Amino acid sequence: MAVLIEGISVVIKFDRISAALSTWGSFVDWVPNRTMCSDNELVRIGFMSPADVAATIADLEKKGLRYLSDSACKESAGFMPPSIFFGSSVVF
Repeated sequence: MAVLIEGISVVIKFDRISAALSTWGSFVDWVPNRTMCSDNELVRIGFMSPADVAATIADLEKKGLRYLSDSACKESAGFMPPSIFFGSSVVF
């Protein structure tokens, strides 16, 4: 399977969702807009504004997910630097 990644996207590894939110339903309810798509490995949320992405990342970090720490990617938390694969995307 695959998920559409275009524009500005936040991509989260599916198995990390349970680390941040207790259920899939609570995650779906949390998603800040209606652009989410997923398969059994990735979840993508699209954005038009970098400011909205920053707010979403901050909220995910409040929920326990970590993107960067000391400018280093935290692979153990399921994050990858955006520039490696997706250009304008942020991958959790």
